[in-house]
Parts: sequence; structure tokens; C-alpha cells
Amino acid sequence: MAIVCKKNYEKVISILLSVTIVFMLFAGCTSSNSEGEIPNDESDNKLVTEELPTESAHKTEVPDGYVGIYSVDDFEYIRTTPKGNYILMSDIDFSNTKDWDGIKVEGNVDGNNYSIKNYNQNEALFYKCSGSIKDLTMSNSSGKNGSPFCNEIYNSGTFTNIKINADIIVELTTMKYEDVICHSSDYEPSVCIGGIVDVAESYSSEESYPGIDNCSFKGNITVNYKQIKERAQKEQEVSVGGIVGYSDHCNINNCIATGNITYKEQGDKAVLEEEGYDAILHLVYLGGIVADTKVSNVRNTANNMDIKASTKCTVYAGGIIGNSDVIGDGPQIAQCCNSGDIELKSRDTDVCQAGGICARADSYLPVITDCYNSGSIVAQEVAGISVNSAVISKCYNKGKLSGSKATGSLLVNKSESVEYSYYLDAGFPAIYDGGKYPTVKALSSEAMQNQESYEGFDFEDVWTMGTDNYPTLSHTLTQ
Repeated sequence: MAIVCKKNYEKVISILLSVTIVFMLFAGCTSSNSEGEIPNDESDNKLVTEELPTESAHKTEVPDGYVGIYSVDDFEYIRTTPKGNYILMSDIDFSNTKDWDGIKVEGNVDGNNYSIKNYNQNEALFYKCSGSIKDLTMSNSSGKNGSPFCNEIYNSGTFTNIKINADIIVELTTMKYEDVICHSSDYEPSVCIGGIVDVAESYSSEESYPGIDNCSFKGNITVNYKQIKERAQKEQEVSVGGIVGYSDHCNINNCIATGNITYKEQGDKAVLEEEGYDAILHLVYLGGIVADTKVSNVRNTANNMDIKASTKCTVYAGGIIGNSDVIGDGPQIAQCCNSGDIELKSRDTDVCQAGGICARADSYLPVITDCYNSGSIVAQEVAGISVNSAVISKCYNKGKLSGSKATGSLLVNKSESVEYSYYLDAGFPAIYDGGKYPTVKALSSEAMQNQESYEGFDFEDVWTMGTDNYPTLSHTLTQ
């Protein structure tokens, strides 16, 4: 048996301690190379990937000036004092709740990164919001008359970091319009359905606009429609969007929608005998992000929702925006992308348009910058970017297009300005109606995978070449 003397043992321990201290001093460094020194191997240049200690995802104590929400019953605090400050202190399960009446928010609601679970009510959790709601998830939920989360955000109201996982099924087969969400329009009332919120608009003269930031919707939105005589107005509009149904002066940033939008019509058109009208004019707007908008801005946003519609009426569908009907400045769409497929079916006598980014633009033109479409689009009139005229810059389309009446790789109608934009050459013109645009080019599949083909694109701050070798936006969103 070997015997180690105490003196040698202490010496060994001393040496080991010294080595350990030196190792601990340098173990956390990513690189100890001095300036100009070449690293010994590739790992020396890698960033630290270990998770560093961070603040808890949930605040564990109610902040000063806030009221803690621990249960469904505690929401009554918000109902009775809508201008207060509130914070969720746990996940809240609505499984045993019936006949919920939506709450109005005029103050601040901090979701504290907790979840609303099993919300399956006839009404939305919040029916109006002019305050702030942030850091809240809704999961395993459903909507019956529209969004399960909120009916309307208005004026300076904001949604930040809201994540909705839900299915929405709206049966517009027998119900009257007053039973569903509407917005004021020239043809009031109109049906609006959105994944996050049904309506976003501003009533204020002080230019305070609602904002929706860092929000996501994942789920299926299905609308079954049948015209009935009880709907007495002469023109009916139905707007269905992945994030917002209808928006007027709203800013949408860093949002993403994933899932399906399906619109189905039943029966023949209803007949109105009064006032000499023998039929109802019916319009449908579908958008991966916003269905129908006036003067709204959409930035850094992605749509992954497939859109399908079978109608006997006029229908417009866009990967980002379905319809832009404005008075004044048009919407600004920047750094957005669509990968959702769009398939529309309608009668030959009806207007049926679909665009990768936007479908219809009435009066003032939308400005579309740094956007692209990779989704397949089928309709009567089809465009990779926008069917109607738009001001387009630094955009491209690689999605498969099929228009039974008109197909434009970028646009169907002529535009006053299209520059530095590109499209996969599939035999269709850049602009169906023609025109000369010197910096617009058709590219082969090989050329589209070459960064040098994209003159005018900013590959430092806006664009990057993706894993599929096609350009993608640097801020690419994931859900």
C-alpha cells in the first residue's frame, strides 16, 4: 500500500489550488488574444452561449401603484376601475367561467408574462382598450364573434408582446349584424374579425393612434356567411385579418400571423325590395395581417397564414393588407414578407383580386418598400406584390402566380413608381398593364439566389441572404 507523507500531500494540494484559481480567472472569457494575435482555433472567436443569470420572467411582488390579479374574480377590479394599473400574478384559467362580459381598459394591464388559458366565451376578454396591455399570452382558447382577446383598440391604446393561440369560428349564417363586431363606415354596419383585435382606430383629433407591437396570432379563423334579409343595409362588408380586421390610423410593428383564414359563402344573394334595390352588394376583404385599412403603417411584420375563400361576391385578399381605402396619405408597408398561400374562388362577374403584399388600393397609393412574397397565389387577378397601383421600391416576388384574367409578377395595374424590384421569371410581365421601369428585372432561379442581382437592396441593415439562398429580411420573425 502506497503511503503519502503529509508534507508532500500539502504540496500537492497547494499546486492544485493554484492551478484551479488560474483556471477560474480565465474560464469565462471568450478570447484572451491580444490585439493582432491570431487565435489558436475557431472556438476562440465564438460568443458565450451559456445562459447568464437574468431577472425572473415574472415579477414576484406587486409593484407600487398596481393591483395584483390572481384569479378570474380579480378581473372585477379592472371592470369597476378601468383607469387603474393592474398586474397578473399567475396564470388564469377560464374553464369554469360562463357568460363573460368584456372589460374596458383605460389604464395599464401588465400580463407579467403569464397566460390566460381555456378562454372560450361568446365575448372577447377585453371589449375596448385605450390604455396599455402588455406581456400576456392567451392559449387553448377560441372566439365565436371575433377575436377572443379584444374587440377594439382605439386612440393611444397599445398592445405589446401579446401572443394569442386560438381558433376563431364565426357563423354569419343566421345572426344579425348587431350580434357581431362592427365599425362605423359609409355602409354601417360592417363585420370585422381579427386574430388579435377586431377593430383598431383613432377617434382623437390629437393624432394619437393605436399601436400593436411584437404581437403574434397562431390559429385558424373560419367565417361561414349567408346573406339574410334581416341585414337591412344595402352594402355589406366583411373584413377578416390575421392580426386586425379593420384599422384606421394604426401602427403595426414586429408582428407575425400563422395558421389559416377560411371564408365560405352559402346560398344565394338576399333580395331587398325596399327603395328599389333588388340585391345586396357584398364585399369581402381578407388580409394575413390587416383585412381593411385606412392610413395605417405596417412594418417589420410577417404573414404565414394561408387564405382561402369561396364566394359569390367581390373579394380582395392580400398577404399583408387586403384592402386599402384611404382619404389622404396611403398606408406605409415596409420590411414585410408573406409566405402564406392565397386561393380565391368567385363568379366570373365578380371582382376577385389577390396580391402577395396588398390586393386593392383605392384613391391614394400604398407605399411598399423592402418587402417580398414567396406564397402561391390563385385568383382572377393576381400580382406578386400589389394588384392595384402602388409605389414599390426594393421588393421581389418568387411565389407561384396564377390569374385567370390577369397576372403581373409585381403589379397588375400601372404605377407611377416602381424601382429596384425583381421577380422570378415565369413568363408573366412585371406589370400586367405595361409601362417602362428601368430598374425592374426578371431573374432566373439561379440569378435570384445571387446577392449581386439585387441592385439597390441594403444588405448591411435591411436584407441578408437566407438559408435557402434567397434574400430575406434581417429581422426575420419566428413564432
